[in-house]
Amino acid sequence: MNFIEKVLNYLNIDDDKLKELLKPLNELDYGSPYDFLNMEKAVEMIKYSIDNNEKVMVYGDYDVDGIMATSIIVSLYEKFNKQVGYYIPSRTIDGYGINLFRAEQIVKKGYDLVITVDNGVSQYEALTYLKENGVKVLLTDHHAFEENNIAPHDVFIHPFNKINKEENCGAYVAYMLSEAVLKKRDELLLTYAGLATITDLMPLNMHNRNIVRLSINYANTIKNHPFKFLYNKEIDDESFGYQIGPKINSLGRVVEDTSVNKIIKLFTNSSVETKYEIASFLESLNLKRKSLINENSLSEELYIDKGVIVLDTSLKEGLVGLVCNKYLNKYEKPCIVLTESSDGILKGSARSFKGAPLNEFLSLNQELFLTYGGHALAGGLSINKSSLHTLIKKFNEFIETHPYTKINKAAIEISASDITMENFLFLKSLAPFGVGFEEPYFSLDLDRNNLIFFSNHVKAYLNPIASLIAFNVKYYDFRPINKFIGTLKKDNYNNGFISFQVKIINE
Repeated sequence: MNFIEKVLNYLNIDDDKLKELLKPLNELDYGSPYDFLNMEKAVEMIKYSIDNNEKVMVYGDYDVDGIMATSIIVSLYEKFNKQVGYYIPSRTIDGYGINLFRAEQIVKKGYDLVITVDNGVSQYEALTYLKENGVKVLLTDHHAFEENNIAPHDVFIHPFNKINKEENCGAYVAYMLSEAVLKKRDELLLTYAGLATITDLMPLNMHNRNIVRLSINYANTIKNHPFKFLYNKEIDDESFGYQIGPKINSLGRVVEDTSVNKIIKLFTNSSVETKYEIASFLESLNLKRKSLINENSLSEELYIDKGVIVLDTSLKEGLVGLVCNKYLNKYEKPCIVLTESSDGILKGSARSFKGAPLNEFLSLNQELFLTYGGHALAGGLSINKSSLHTLIKKFNEFIETHPYTKINKAAIEISASDITMENFLFLKSLAPFGVGFEEPYFSLDLDRNNLIFFSNHVKAYLNPIASLIAFNVKYYDFRPINKFIGTLKKDNYNNGFISFQVKIINE
């Protein structure tokens, strides 16, 4: 088989699926706002708040999804020349989701309507307080919930509460609400939903994949797009996940006070100077975040069985998700990483593979948790310290009864001559890659004597337009074998046009 045939076979793409993947942008279907039950009621609620000058609070979350969802709803009101309040909670001070203290503040400040985005379904205490004090609640969320056990609300919008149940991110839900109110597509706001779809690890089914495809296109064509303040190169699915997303997330991971709220101005109406200022701030925070991860000593208690549970009391709370990803990849088992907060509570993040859904685990054992939330592949939780060993027992029991599927690391056998511009562009035409449609791995034979070692990197020239490169490795990391596993990337260090890399995943 030639290169293209091998890729199609690896990804299980037949003629019909290929036709769907390569559809022109103007034919892409990302769903209808009115697939959501109660959408008409939600639109009426927002229009009423605009027409009657109600005082509105948008309550979000500190990750990319929550920040994008908040920015969408704030921008929606700005289009009607209405200013609304918004709040991105501090991970350290507030934790996940709207809490009672913030609900009390909202009542004292006289808000008429609260719109939750990317949170709300399990915030019973706070939303009960709002309802008891006459505040209307438009609850939009995407996290798992139990039937007939949703926090109090007036209107509820959720991707599991659709004509056809689907897994979408919170920003997708917020975007669909905005499109229903505006009665048209807003290209800028759509890009916010696309970014969140990638960063929140949503499965790239038809609707999710299509909104990401459109988002990438609009992010590159809209003048002065906010993403360009964070990544001033051609944007694709990889820059969503590895460049733009981490910079936005760094604010919630590193900053512990409520100044996290300044980020919304980057994505809503503000001056170019303000956007540059915030973007520069995020760049510095992202560097700090990387430094903290590299410096982390991981003086942990490690429990490995069916799953992996790590307790590291020295770990900064905002970094537990990143460390959890590292353990997930290292042990290839579902993982929970915990740290200890100042009040003695263990707070953590969980990551899993398809087949062992974390939202199901959290729901089944909700009596164990002080707080919890998440979806199939990622979640957050907090427990009393005395509950640690019960958590370990319950987690291992759950993993044992839920066989999971790891990311397919089988590789496509290629030669250096297969790495051509034509083949690379075909591979890129299949993007975006992500959960449920993972990027292909390639296996390449190479004479180890051709490797060039410099600093902490390894390089080898493959053909006139392609090179092999591995970052942050040492000479002694390479065992004397000739086969390398990796992915094909654009070489941004060679003008990004005529050279391609094989980035080593493992030897």
